[in-house]
Amino acid sequence: MKTFFCIISLIFLFLGCKKDDNIDENNINIDNNNSGSLVLNMTYHTSSKKTNENKESESTQSDSLYTQFGDYITSISPEIFIGKFLDMRLHNWDQGGTMWNYGFNIIDNNTPIDSTNRLANFSGNSTVTFNLDSNAIPSGANLSYNIFVFITMFFYQEFDLPIQYSNVTDLTYLNFGSNNTLNSFDGFFIGGNRTELTIKGSNDPFTAPIFDSTWTGFNGSFPQIPKTFVFGSADSTYLYFSTVNGQSAQSINNPLGQSGFIIRSDAYNTITLSTFTNGETKTVNGSMTFDTHNLIQIYEGADNIPYTTDDVFVYAPKFWERLSVYMSVN
Repeated sequence: MKTFFCIISLIFLFLGCKKDDNIDENNINIDNNNSGSLVLNMTYHTSSKKTNENKESESTQSDSLYTQFGDYITSISPEIFIGKFLDMRLHNWDQGGTMWNYGFNIIDNNTPIDSTNRLANFSGNSTVTFNLDSNAIPSGANLSYNIFVFITMFFYQEFDLPIQYSNVTDLTYLNFGSNNTLNSFDGFFIGGNRTELTIKGSNDPFTAPIFDSTWTGFNGSFPQIPKTFVFGSADSTYLYFSTVNGQSAQSINNPLGQSGFIIRSDAYNTITLSTFTNGETKTVNGSMTFDTHNLIQIYEGADNIPYTTDDVFVYAPKFWERLSVYMSVN
């Protein structure tokens, strides 16, 4: 896990830096000295219903299957599904730009790592309320936020295996490695475990095989799993790959200068905030949906025999298309 700890350290170093928004450029300034506030209510769902005015959840790609993991067996819908965020923010970006024009953080390194504000209980239809100081938000007439960015620590799920696995005690590709003990939600990693047929744990075993062509089971790290999701100013949902880590790599596809796979999505609507007046409270209501119906697919593995030790458990193809965000300003 050493590689991943280094990545986390680099992320926090980057989050400590930001563009100088105090320059009065196009009448934008974050030092507005207004005693207002922004209330952002983010509600999390697991549903295939429409949550974005312009995009139906493309969920459940029920007819979409992999070809590299052996024959398809069946799919499972997690009963509990929870995400934890390292970072979340709204930005304004120009196509071709190498730095955001303006923006503000919703979750960052000032948010305690064990804060429940970092958790998204999708299966519980939970709402998290963020109370943000307007002095940390750019001030100006009708400022638009066309990019919504978040970095995940993990997605956690609970589900029961098919009864045919009752006597299959060793599942090579359903292994949480050194985190094979379920940990608290308070830290960076959640781990996982199996009790009889019940599985509780992170997304690592379900996503690593998709992004690492050399995957042969837990080998100490999951370097290829995408953690950064960038919504907005896109015509479709796709994967973007960055080989450089640092501000020089920043773009509308990679706002935080991360390396590796980055998920881009058009399932977001631009919102606009006008200037705060003294004492004013603005409210933004957000809805994030992750359609988890039949999210986990099971394949026969190399032996092409179902319900054996080498069966592969993976998130459905293009699982990122199951994510959708819609926001409105009151």
